[in-house]
Amino acid sequence: MILIAAFFYTPQTPFPGAAALLPIIGTLAVIWAGAPQLRWAPLGWMKLRTVQWVGDTSYSIYLWHWPLLILAPFVLLRELDTPIKLALVALTIVLAGLTKKLVEDPLRSGPLLAGKRPRKTFIFALCATAIVLLAGFGALAVLNHRKAADRQKTANLLGGGVRCLGAAARDPEHQPCVNPKLRYSASPSPATAREMAAPHDPTAANRSVLCQGGLKIIGELQLCTFGVRANKAKRHIVEIGDSHGRRWRPGLNVAALQAGWRVTSIIRRACPLSSRPRGGPTDRQGCDQWKPQLVKWMAANPQIDTLFVTQSTGTGKSSIRFDSEVKGYLDGFKLLPASIKHIVVLRDNPRAGRNTLDCVERAVAAGKPTGAACALPRKAALIPDPLAAAARSLNKPNVGVVDLTPFYCSARFCFVVIGGVLVHSDPHHQTELWNRTLVPYLLRELERGQWLDR
Repeated sequence: MILIAAFFYTPQTPFPGAAALLPIIGTLAVIWAGAPQLRWAPLGWMKLRTVQWVGDTSYSIYLWHWPLLILAPFVLLRELDTPIKLALVALTIVLAGLTKKLVEDPLRSGPLLAGKRPRKTFIFALCATAIVLLAGFGALAVLNHRKAADRQKTANLLGGGVRCLGAAARDPEHQPCVNPKLRYSASPSPATAREMAAPHDPTAANRSVLCQGGLKIIGELQLCTFGVRANKAKRHIVEIGDSHGRRWRPGLNVAALQAGWRVTSIIRRACPLSSRPRGGPTDRQGCDQWKPQLVKWMAANPQIDTLFVTQSTGTGKSSIRFDSEVKGYLDGFKLLPASIKHIVVLRDNPRAGRNTLDCVERAVAAGKPTGAACALPRKAALIPDPLAAAARSLNKPNVGVVDLTPFYCSARFCFVVIGGVLVHSDPHHQTELWNRTLVPYLLRELERGQWLDR
């Protein structure tokens, strides 16, 4: 059980929680078993000097491993690949061995504490704890300062009228658009991008956009409303989707304030408005309740006449699955109440690679052009979007697809840094800054398509 937890638990495993029972029960079983004299019992290798040494040094290993693994990505400004992780394990073992020999053993059995009064021992322990805490708080302060400086830089870029920033660098109508000052930079930094709220975290809803009146919970629905006030709105819009839709909230807020919209964003992971289920059993059970509640809520708010939809494309590896997804979305459109007069689908964004942010960090450190250094083949990055295909197949004047792919990709490549702006915060989510730079072109496409006017 311990080995299963060690090798099969991932960052997505809910921990702590019920999953913690597996290694706990496994540990209790090992203790209960004691030292059985059985042929298949692992007593032989447990008596090896190396194993005995690891056991003796385990507390020092425990103390050293977590600060090294936690702080290393921020100090190195990159994700930890396998060679770095192995190096940190080796460093942990070396430091643990030195700590046990030079600190732990002398303090435990030496004259400094041996035979001393409990008060003196307590004072020494308190001082040691204070040193560890101060070191941790100091490192945290440095990290917070670095993130604050990066956020301020991002704000300055947005408010400074920087030429060819972000999506503007690839505007098909104003090519070429090159700003040499942005060629070797990436904002936000990959380190800051990694710190963005987890896309599946429901409480992240109002971290980037202040939901007017706060995040409202109605049954299975989580409503975040933004844009202009209701009495000033020229149009009422509902945005639905998954975490990709949540990442659009800051950009949609800017667009709404410019265009006079009031937007209610209702997001749920792994739950498209489709007859084809996604996710695991728990996701599906909640989704089956969410969809009828969503349709009922839209019908009860007839002032909302426009639907914006953006959804993760999934893997796109199977043509059979793609066709099934298209049909699922077409079934979903049939559920919409008559009050929804206009539908706008935002074609999903291209993907990045697992090591894309590492690549960007290396390019910045080496002084290489960030846009070209980490570009990905278009065929690999741009996955067919069944939601967009379903919307196009309706062939209705009030249903449109906003496809911003030209701002991401050339005929051969898709770029992860464009106009000095980091596009991705992970393999498939966009950064807030990138979406903000897309806003003028989103509004332009909506105006040209006239889907909202038919």
